[in-house]
This record gives sequence, structure tokens and C-alpha cells, in this order.
Amino acid sequence: MNMQQLRTPVPFYLDREVPAAQYAEGVRPTVTILLRDLQGSVLLVCPRNAGHDAFMFPQDAIDRHETPRAAARRLLHLQFRYSEELLNIGQAVALGVSPVEKPNAATKVHHIIFVSMRKNRQPILNSENQTALFAKGPNFLWSKVAGCRPEKRRMIVAAVTMAVVSDLLCTKRWQMERIQALRQHGAVR
Repeated sequence: MNMQQLRTPVPFYLDREVPAAQYAEGVRPTVTILLRDLQGSVLLVCPRNAGHDAFMFPQDAIDRHETPRAAARRLLHLQFRYSEELLNIGQAVALGVSPVEKPNAATKVHHIIFVSMRKNRQPILNSENQTALFAKGPNFLWSKVAGCRPEKRRMIVAAVTMAVVSDLLCTKRWQMERIQALRQHGAVR
């Protein structure tokens, strides 16, 4: 995988079902959401079984016959109690598809979607998530994802880079120079 940007090995449509081939080997494709609040911060969550510096973007499996947008809507509602009134889910942007290989396991395909909020509100967490926070910039993000597996870290930094390049994260905190500094410090190889 090119670590500098997201790779799209298959067409990715927000409102079409995921191809059946992605459900092979007992692995379901995943929707991964880069959720931006009104100040330009992005939501990170830390699952209960992860370390304190293994935050990641919200993610969940895409059910068969479900579209990535519908999976994102379901995920944000069930896991964080974000209603339609709080989100611009209709203006969601498909950032790309990123295969994440797990050691001794099948490759999981992440459909990465950018969603912005209409109104800020802290998430109301379900039992699966231990902690949630909004990362205000690349350095803070990097400090919180440092404990993730390298493949997951690369996907997170690549998704943020794609959002910055696409002007979806366009604040002083999320500048390309700062993302490049993370690459120089080993965040992306």
C-alpha cells in the first residue's frame, strides 16, 4: 500500500452496496469515519481492550446489502447517539478505500468517509468504547494513535492527509506542513 495516500482498489460509492467479494474469508468490510466538529477537531475513540494511546477513528462492519453511508449513519447513531440533526451525513465525502492487513488474518477493507457536524456535542458512548475525544491537530492526533498497529496508524494519517489536501480539514492546525512533519518523524513510512 502506498503509505502517502489512500488506495482505492475497487470503486467506492457511498450509496451503493459494497461488492460481495469484500466479504470473502469471513471478514466484513468496515466503514471508518473521520468526523469533524465545527472547530475542525476530529473524533477519536479508544476501545476498552486497547491501550491509552491506541485511539482510532470510529469504525464498524458494513452489513451485507448495506451502503457505506447507511453504515456510517447507523454507527454514529448507535455508538455515539449522534442524530441526523447533528450531522451533515448527506454531504459525506468518500475519502478512499484502505486495506488493512492484520498479522495471521485476512485483510479488512476500510471504506473511509468524511462527515462534518452541524452542531457540536460530545458523544454519548456505548459500552464498547472506553473514551472518546476530539483531536485538535496533527501532533495531538499522533500522540493519541501512537499505540495503534502500524497499519492502522498509516491509515489514520493517510485519511487525515487526504482530508487536508481535499480542503475538508482547512484550519491553521491542520496544515500540510504539519502533516509532513509527522511523516518525517516516522508517523508514515
